[in-house]
Parts: sequence; structure tokens; C-alpha cells
Amino acid sequence: MCKFNRKIYHNKDIKYKLSLIFHVQYIFDLCGIDEKVINILPTEHIDKRFANKRLDFVVECESGNIYNIECESSSITYNTLDKTWNYAKNLICKYDNDIYTLIIALAENNKFSEKHIGTTIHKPIILEMKKLDGNEHLNNIKKKLNNNKELTSHDCAIIETIPDMKNTQKPDIVIEELCNIIKNGKITAENRSKLQATMWLNIDYYIKNQTKRKELMEMIDVKKSCESEFFKWREANINEGRIQGRIEGKIEGKIEIIKELLKSMTPKEIAEKTNTPLTEINKIAKQ
Repeated sequence: MCKFNRKIYHNKDIKYKLSLIFHVQYIFDLCGIDEKVINILPTEHIDKRFANKRLDFVVECESGNIYNIECESSSITYNTLDKTWNYAKNLICKYDNDIYTLIIALAENNKFSEKHIGTTIHKPIILEMKKLDGNEHLNNIKKKLNNNKELTSHDCAIIETIPDMKNTQKPDIVIEELCNIIKNGKITAENRSKLQATMWLNIDYYIKNQTKRKELMEMIDVKKSCESEFFKWREANINEGRIQGRIEGKIEGKIEIIKELLKSMTPKEIAEKTNTPLTEINKIAKQ
């Protein structure tokens, strides 16, 4: 079985960066934001001290609005708002669009929600995961499983975030139930591969017993997923903080991603893994 760098991956932030790459639209739906994501934007910028900074995730919507999405594993503090305000200012200078900040808060007791700068108020949209009902979402997924219905991409996004919601059961029990759903549910090969990656991180974070951890990883067949060249490339780029992600449709940097994949995969394999027409892959290969 291939190994993750536990120092990096034993952190919820990384799981959400991966989740955003796979299911960014789902986060907007959870927040009740009526926007359609069309583009993932570069996240690197140079601050006023000429230091290289990297935002968690930045997207452009069909409306033209740009959202900076930050994931916070600890409670939101004034420093959090100060940081996101500086990010917003940079994006305002960089793009001629309306800029919004969305914070995915994984901890409870978030007392700070806005920052006053003169007459300006920086008030991010805050998605508090612990205020979402994990029991309700889990029961809805189990109903689809029992009715032998295919689990959609949206369902898979719910599955990978349920452990961070408010649950009456202990995390290890919730994780085991979700692994059973992944094992027995009707899920496309692409969605299953994505779930194997994010649930691996959930298992690594929440399951302390090494024997149980290994058992659950084998249950969802993580080994099969990480044997693919696409998974290995994705893991390497996330470890180095370079991956910008992929969403279906218009994608910033898609050509660069495909060029990188061409170093270790055939055009046909890339077309199947990324849902990109083979003619487009072949065209890029000739550049």
C-alpha cells in the first residue's frame, strides 16, 4: 500500500482542499449560495513584504463573482479575519470582479465573524460544519443504499464531510458505516476513486487503532486507487502544494495538468480518468 506523508495529511485542511478540487459546487450548495462555479483560479500571490503566499482555494462563478475559500481547523479568531481580509485585498487588486470570502470552519466556538476597517466591514460567509446534522445526511445516504440507487457526485461529497458534522455516534462508528457504504454502494469508478482518497484521510485522522485503520482501508480498497498513475501524480502535487484542481467545464491550468499526466500515462488513459475528449488530449500532446 502506498503511504501518505502523515505529518501533512493528518490535518483536516488538506482533506478539504482535496474535497474542493473534487466537489467545490457542493460547498456552495451547503451554504445556500446561488452560484455556479466555472473556473478554478491560481492561489499564489506576493504580499507587501514580497513574501510568497498561497490561498487555500479561489474560484470564479458564472456571475463573475470570485470567492476565496479558506478552511480553518481551529476556531475563527480575529487573526483569521485579518488574514482573509489581506487575501481579499490582494484579489481586489488582481481582478476586476466582486470578491467574497467563504470560511469552512471545522471547530466550534467561532466568536469572531467580522472585521471593521474604518467604514469598511469584512464579513466572510462562514460554513460551520459542526452545525450541520450528520445523522440526517447519513440516514439519507443509507436510504439510497438500501433502495439500490446510484450515489451521485453530490452524495459522495456528503459522505466525505459527514465525519466533520454534528453526529450522535462516535467518529470511529460513523467512519465504519461510511466505509461500508463505499464498499457496497453503487458508485461510478471515478467517484469511488475520489472517495477512496478523501476517506483515507478521514480514517487516518479519526481512527486511532492501527488494526482498525488497516481494516477500513482494505474495506474501501485504497490500494487499488493509489496504484493508478493519476492518483500518484495527484498525491505528489498536493504534497508540494502545487495542484490547482479540476472541475468539469472551464478549468484554469487544465492544459498544464494534462501535459504533466502525459509523462506517465497514455492519451486514452488520461481521457478516461479526466472525462476529457481524446481528440483534445491528442491535440495537447502535439504541442
